[in-house]
Amino acid sequence: SRTISEVLSSQSGRLWYGPKAQPRPARLWLRKGVGGVFAPFIFQTPQVVDQRCNYVVAKDGITEEELAAVLTSTCFAFSAEVNGSTSMGAGVIELATSKLKGYPVPDVRLWSSRDRASLVKLATSVWTQEEPVDWTRSKPGPNLTALDQHVLKRLNPSVSADRLYADMKALVQARYRLAADKTGKQKKKHSESIG
Repeated sequence: SRTISEVLSSQSGRLWYGPKAQPRPARLWLRKGVGGVFAPFIFQTPQVVDQRCNYVVAKDGITEEELAAVLTSTCFAFSAEVNGSTSMGAGVIELATSKLKGYPVPDVRLWSSRDRASLVKLATSVWTQEEPVDWTRSKPGPNLTALDQHVLKRLNPSVSADRLYADMKALVQARYRLAADKTGKQKKKHSESIG
């Protein structure tokens, strides 16, 4: 057996108790653990955020604004909900750093320049006029709905925003019910063992 200090020291880093990842400034950040609110942090200038978040950078052929728009859409939130892990407990879904880049998202590089410009314009309306949706208790506003309709029209026109929202809400609620059920069973086992 080894102490926590020994284990962390073997992972490198100047100080055994310090973060192992080097801080990096970026404009786009996503929480690693998400409750009911899927919303990126979007900064005007690059900022350093702590290790509870993943930074996201745009690849060649896509602007940071386009990437931020995709991350704002409910299509990304749905992809994160389906592909994330519930290993953190308490109903939180984990967006693991190593797996985040594999989540399926719309490739806006294949869209027309007009569609890409509309994507950013619609997302800007969301950022400036609406609060992020808490899928446990609120519903999307008109600006997010317009953004999602724009994205869905290019992905699969047969899927409506209402259907996406119903499925998203059902997934989030199921995640919380599962967590509550696990907690209830653990407490029951615990109380039985005490008795």
